[in-house]
Amino acid sequence: MIVSVGTSDDVASSIVVQSDGRIVVGGYYNKTGSETDSDFMLLRLLPSGALDPDFGGDGRIGTPIGSGNDSIAAIAIQKDAGVEKIVAVGSALKTGSTTDADIALARFLPNGALDPTFNHIGKVIRSLGDASDAATGIAIIADKILVGGR
Repeated sequence: MIVSVGTSDDVASSIVVQSDGRIVVGGYYNKTGSETDSDFMLLRLLPSGALDPDFGGDGRIGTPIGSGNDSIAAIAIQKDAGVEKIVAVGSALKTGSTTDADIALARFLPNGALDPTFNHIGKVIRSLGDASDAATGIAIIADKILVGGR
């Protein structure tokens, strides 16, 4: 199966299977008409392999995290009050930079919308210093989100 999100590069970098057999794929896509502005990208497939229409309306979502290139490196499922939420980590370019990134983290509801109970806006961007930062791995332990990276 080939699935397009944008009109240019779409890159999948992580995959996880939910308890009901739905498959979530994370990565990034370049916005229409742009080779230099990408957003977090999530797809959700039904166990049959078809796009899940209950996720973003057509099985795919693109979400801007920062003001430039954003990309998912890893995803995980977090159970929150019995609801499986998708947590995605990666990087977001610092405002005004073309090369310097920060760690980016977002949590999504089962329908693909950002979770407003997570940092009030569904996403977090954090810098670890002057160098470029990126989250590359994630683990969920109870109600804690653990993020690894560089």
